[in-house]
Amino acid sequence: MGHLDGYPMLIVSAALNDWKRTNPSASQIAGGSWRRSVLEATIDYYVKIGDRMPLLRGSLIHKGFEGFRSPPGVKLIREKTMRAHLPKFPEMRLSGTIDLYYPVAKRIEDYKTCTKMPKQVKPAHVWQLATYAWLLRWNGYAVSHGAINYQSWRDCLQLSRTLDENGSEISIAEAKLFYDEQFFVQETGKAWTVLKAGYRDYDIPSMVKCNTNWCRGCAVKWACDQIDRWGEIIDPADYNHEDYV
Repeated sequence: MGHLDGYPMLIVSAALNDWKRTNPSASQIAGGSWRRSVLEATIDYYVKIGDRMPLLRGSLIHKGFEGFRSPPGVKLIREKTMRAHLPKFPEMRLSGTIDLYYPVAKRIEDYKTCTKMPKQVKPAHVWQLATYAWLLRWNGYAVSHGAINYQSWRDCLQLSRTLDENGSEISIAEAKLFYDEQFFVQETGKAWTVLKAGYRDYDIPSMVKCNTNWCRGCAVKWACDQIDRWGEIIDPADYNHEDYV
């Protein structure tokens, strides 16, 4: 019982530690593949432990940063879970764990693992950071600036610049999702509604919003391929991974 296919049991346990969601998370809303998120949350499927290693690597790095001491005299809020609902939409509840927040500087930072350092902050990471910023604001904290700390096994790089919809470089603080509450609520509300319908009613989203770069190695692609690309309501019991292995 010490290992499974060569993987230590603690690694196996962590890799398979998943649950069925009832409310969309910040990472799923911003993640770039609502269809994949819904399928992973609603059907049963097999996974390869090795395919879960990027997620475990991220968890390991986050745990490592939690152990770092704060610089002398610098007040920080770290690894704090915030909850709120979208203004005027009490049923649309959001939650997220803030990696790092500097109250005096009014600055929020998030850690992301990667294999290759990007040149600018990725759009999905801007949306996720904006979600954390609004969660902080709705809980009484001011946020004026933001950055992503990209971490690989070899290096770490902080970035605070991204590209807008026209391809122009801007700071994260200038991103509309980050500073415009009405726009953030509008876009996040759309995503929340799509994901919630998937979790509750098994209404699988279309592939229009999917980042198809993620199709390779996707654990639920076998099911996705059987569903209309424009979306449809399914019965999860109709999808047996063994029929497609």
